[in-house]
Formats: sequence, structure tokens, C-alpha cells
Amino acid sequence: MEGNVSHFLPSKGFGFIQGDDGRNYFAHQSDFGDRVPVDGQRVRFAEDVTPKGYRARHIEPIADTATDLFVVPDGILQTREAEIRDWELIEASPWRIHSSSRESPDEARAGLLARASLLGATGVVLVSYYKTRGSEAGTGKGVHHYTIHNFHAHPVVVARRHAAGVRRRAELEGLSARIRTLKSSLVESSRRSRALASRVGIAAFAAVVLLGAVLILGFLGAVTLFSLLATIIMASAVAAGAFALIRKDHDGWLQEP
Repeated sequence: MEGNVSHFLPSKGFGFIQGDDGRNYFAHQSDFGDRVPVDGQRVRFAEDVTPKGYRARHIEPIADTATDLFVVPDGILQTREAEIRDWELIEASPWRIHSSSRESPDEARAGLLARASLLGATGVVLVSYYKTRGSEAGTGKGVHHYTIHNFHAHPVVVARRHAAGVRRRAELEGLSARIRTLKSSLVESSRRSRALASRVGIAAFAAVVLLGAVLILGFLGAVTLFSLLATIIMASAVAAGAFALIRKDHDGWLQEP
């Protein structure tokens, strides 16, 4: 009988072959000899029936199959462990991705996976979840406290050898290089954001001071020490608010090892 290796799990040492007769045959590593099975590989085997179902024995490849071709996961794989089982590790990175959300853990996790995809990773390992607290001025008196959901993980590139694969190892490598390039770009974006926020903050401070002086002179006819201090305090608050509103941290989520 002939067929194709539909799926093989190296960590478990077994898989299945889709026979040309339409049946699924259980295949154990011992029946491949010292050969390494490749998903999609065309094979010839002896049929056997066991109490648990159909089994392939004495499996031999019909033709040499290129083993340097890979397929990648459809989405970003994730695990709390240090490796993703049954996928070959192409490259791991010591960099760490961070994502947070005030809304829900699911939104924070989705942000983590989106950032991993941005890096060209196909998986994340050592995924960790934790909560922190934030605060802001309430709508009335007092301070409003809220929960922040956080995830962090390390990006990796994993793939699986497949006879019908279209990606070569060289195409999948370079994760760390891509991360360093992106980090440099993000750091520059953060620097520009801080510079812009500083300019806007200074302009807001000057505008409030000027407006305050005009109003004070209009109502009092003179600038008193109290009015001057009140104007400076108001101007500082407006400038700080403008700075915080405009300044953005573009690179903080991508943390160096």
C-alpha cells in the first residue's frame, strides 16, 4: 500500500499515514527504521489490522524527500513552557515582549500575539501573566484605581518540516536581527515624541502665562505676587498635561535581554 504521512509527532514517536485507500494508518517510529518521517512524505508500507485499528508496518519512502522545506503555524503559538512541542525551533530570542490592557486579559494577550507577529515570530514561550494597579483622577472627588492586565513572553520562530513546504530555513532565520532593527526605529520614534511633547509643553506654558498676565492686568491693573504664582501653577499644570498627552513610549514594550 502507498500513502502520505499526514502528521507525525516526534515528541511522542508516532503519527498517521493517509493511505491511498482512504484509510488512516497508525505509524510508529520503529516502523520507519532510522529514517526521520516528514509530514507530506510519500511512502510505501505493509497494511496491518490491530484491535485498535489500522497500522502501517515496514514503512519506506518511495522517493527522497527534501527535508529543508518547512511550513509555519497558521497563527502565533503560545506556551508557558520553554519550548513548543512538536515544532522545530528555528531561532529563539532573549528579548522580551510586553503587552498590557485595562480592559481584559484577553485584550492584553491579543496585543502580545500581535506584537510577536510584528517581529516575524511564529510563537512565544515562557508566557507569563500578572496584574498591576493604576490610578487616575476620578469624575468626582478622590482617585480612581483600576487593574492593569499584563503579559510578557519571549518570541521564537518555529516550523515543521514538510514535503510540500515552501519556506527554507534561511528564510525563517534572522529574528534577533529584525528585533534589533525594529528596536532602533522605535527608540527614535520615542525620542521624537518626547521632543515634540517638550516643545508643545513649553508653548502651552508660555501661552497660559501670557493669557494670565493679560487677564490680571485687565481686571486688577497690576500683577500681584499671588496672581503671578497662581498663573505659573496653572501654566505648569497645562504644560505637564500637554506633555503627557502628546508624549508616547513607542519602544517600552520591546525589552532588551
